[in-house]
Amino acid sequence: MRLKTTLCGLIIFMVIYSLYAQDNNQPDYKSMSVSELLPYAEKGVAEAQFCLGCEYSFGNEVTRDDKQALKWFELSAKQGHPRAQFNLSSMYSNGDGTVQNHKKAYKWNKLAAEQGDALAQHYLGLKYYEGVGIAQSYKNAMKWFRLAAEQEFAEAQCSIGIMYYFGQGVDQDYKESLKWLKLASEKGEEKALFNLGVMHALGQGVIIDFEQAYFWFYVAALRATEDNREACSKSRDKAAKEVDPASLTRIQSEAQAWLRDKGLL
Repeated sequence: MRLKTTLCGLIIFMVIYSLYAQDNNQPDYKSMSVSELLPYAEKGVAEAQFCLGCEYSFGNEVTRDDKQALKWFELSAKQGHPRAQFNLSSMYSNGDGTVQNHKKAYKWNKLAAEQGDALAQHYLGLKYYEGVGIAQSYKNAMKWFRLAAEQEFAEAQCSIGIMYYFGQGVDQDYKESLKWLKLASEKGEEKALFNLGVMHALGQGVIIDFEQAYFWFYVAALRATEDNREACSKSRDKAAKEVDPASLTRIQSEAQAWLRDKGLL
């Protein structure tokens, strides 16, 4: 897993129901079945439309149908529902249920981001970083990453750390990079964990410290998704060769204790 590729990749469709708590005086749309949601959605209730779009997107109670998901997300998005706007953006980015259209993806992503949705802010930053659907701009990427990071969104904190590492839109600053990567690592962000290992192994912003490098690679390997686990494990094993074998068990115990303390294990 190379440092430079950590901000790249396809836009991932994400839905986080818990970000939208129901008003006590309103029906609990998230717990409703499709048949219960439909009347509310047809009456124009934005939250019900959003939830119905999620049902069709995931194919929970109904056969997955991206066109139906797109329809209900768009109806909800037009009423200003930020997560519906973001999900609609994702569908246009990926061409799910429609023809891929990066300009429309940008439009809906920006509307959600302007409402303060941290996930949307981060992905808008990615669009500017990569120049997808809009002119590439590190300055604007950093702007939106910072807004998301202010809400303690770990991926955005990691993205800022990467930009300081490479000096993209800012002066290269390894210490500032470490600061942001450490903030992201507190929430278990795997790219931040891996990159902290890299920086300690190379002595970037810190004195070379293979024990610390091993610590961070070890934690990264435990947290890594299947796609990244091999790279994290190889880096962990490489760092282990530079550490006194008698210290490895201690570092492993410290890493596991750190994960438990953060509620990540």
